[in-house]
Amino acid sequence: EVETEPAETVSASAPDDASVAQGAGPSQTSLEAICNAMFGRIAAYVEAKLTGTCEEYSLLQKMNELTTAEYANMTTQMRDLGSEAASLQAKYAELLPYLQQIDAVEASVAQLQDTATALDVYARRLESRFKELTK
Repeated sequence: EVETEPAETVSASAPDDASVAQGAGPSQTSLEAICNAMFGRIAAYVEAKLTGTCEEYSLLQKMNELTTAEYANMTTQMRDLGSEAASLQAKYAELLPYLQQIDAVEASVAQLQDTATALDVYARRLESRFKELTK
């Protein structure tokens, strides 16, 4: 934290321009005190700036670590998803012959149903002709 003195204290110990111009300059000890105060305040200012910069750097470092951890987690999840996708592809490849058989049976059933429908139509026509002939 920066300690500040009231402005009156600094200006009271500092000589005004008129007294310096007349040759009645400040004493060596008061000039040293003013310089020491000035350098102390500059040092406090620089220290505060450096502290702020260090805190910002620490925050950036923590954010970088969190981001790295998050990307590592996402990488693990993507690997897991990739292995699951490969497993599903292998299972699909195992089931593919059975699926093809089901499709073939379905096509055969559809063809058999069409044949049964055609036979039914033919049987009705024969029945109607037979009834006409027996009359």
